[in-house]
Amino acid sequence: MRLFIAVSFPDEVKKSLAALTAGLRAGAEKGRFTREENYHLTLAFLGETDKPEPAERLVDSLPRAGFSLSVAGGGRFRRPGGDLIFLRADGGEALLSLARAAEKRLPLIGIAPEERAYRPHVTLCRDFQARRGFEPEKLLDAFPPLLFPAERVSLMSSETKKGKLTYTELWGIDLEA
Repeated sequence: MRLFIAVSFPDEVKKSLAALTAGLRAGAEKGRFTREENYHLTLAFLGETDKPEPAERLVDSLPRAGFSLSVAGGGRFRRPGGDLIFLRADGGEALLSLARAAEKRLPLIGIAPEERAYRPHVTLCRDFQARRGFEPEKLLDAFPPLLFPAERVSLMSSETKKGKLTYTELWGIDLEA
């Protein structure tokens, strides 16, 4: 199974992101859009494993201090065949510290950390191609910032079920209020 560690989002945040994504969908020629139940903020990607227990222990060992998280300001990673459309996420030093703590523990369970720098973002669409005249940046820039407490860190599995990318929480810890 494919695993990652993420900050989970409250339902009302997911609904707001889904409304924004619907606007992107309306202006798209093509794309793979994030489904409402799948919105999250990745802290660390673990990759393929058939044993989630070490990753569960890793999540249990993470700091549990809560923090405020904001999601605002769109961006685009340009890629051949279609772009990745996202919103930036900011949790200040608390978020960066939590991501570093997760990454630092990966070698303890036999996983090499990613080499690229951590750039916190929420993926809205993969393989995005705009319809003629549609500028997704304008839609993203007009989206009001979302500010909410980070309350839960989850070990997630990623798999395709019935043709849909599905994320399932396998383990989680609540952050302090």
